[in-house]
Amino acid sequence: MDPILRLVEKMAVNSRGGTKMNCKKVTDSLLEYIDGSLDTQLLEVIESHLATCDSCSHRLKILNVETQMLKSYFRWSNSQAANE
Repeated sequence: MDPILRLVEKMAVNSRGGTKMNCKKVTDSLLEYIDGSLDTQLLEVIESHLATCDSCSHRLKILNVETQMLKSYFRWSNSQAANE
């Protein structure tokens, strides 16, 4: 079975019939979320969680800033190496 489908199946179903994901699973998937490498079904579940969870939304914002800082550093570092 596809690992993505296994993960989605393990998630609890909330009282409204939607899929609910816990913060640990969301946090573990945030880098793939930022990269855009998540399966569409898992992406929808994570976005639904992020829309209702301030803690995970805050973690995502921090991770986005850190990711941008690292990308900027590596661009700068590569340009310095090219100038040598």
